[in-house]
Amino acid sequence: MVKDGREWDKFWEYGDVGITPTRKNLFKRFEALRLLQNAKILDVGCGSGTLAKFWEQRGYYVIGLDISDKSLKISHGKGIKCVKGNAEELPFKNDTFDLVYSDGLLEHFLDPKPIIKEIFRVSKKYVCTIVPRDTLTNLIHNLILRPPKEYKKKDHEWIKIHEEFSNNVECEKIRFGRLPLPPHVLFILCEK
Repeated sequence: MVKDGREWDKFWEYGDVGITPTRKNLFKRFEALRLLQNAKILDVGCGSGTLAKFWEQRGYYVIGLDISDKSLKISHGKGIKCVKGNAEELPFKNDTFDLVYSDGLLEHFLDPKPIIKEIFRVSKKYVCTIVPRDTLTNLIHNLILRPPKEYKKKDHEWIKIHEEFSNNVECEKIRFGRLPLPPHVLFILCEK
């Protein structure tokens, strides 16, 4: 497990990864969520702030949380309100946010349950997690960028963990752009 931000600071030396084809598909899925106009949103493990910026541009109050100083600098440069923190001990009160999500965070932990528990604790309505699937695309991504991954789970394992915290779990496999490849990530949406 990555205990502090030093390893992630190395990863973020490359800077902003931009809007990938997968992110474009995630934006479409996010647009389908019906949030109140004054919704508060937390991006846990905000990385470059690309998804947080998506929400912020639509008028929502968004906070990005990350353990990496370099990541927070990139996100802050996009105008995102940022907090340095540990995903296993979120510095917020219970039921603070209408939506709490993470993209590409959980697979970096041997035991993601404490993080999922924290995400549910600070959410009052929706929890969304986006995790990579075992695909050739992800294998190539990992070989090139070498993010510090700790553990891989199958789709049904991710779903089962989320079902421990919610009876209302929806899943969708998201593709890498329009390419005819197997879906790249698993989008898991839970309602409290």
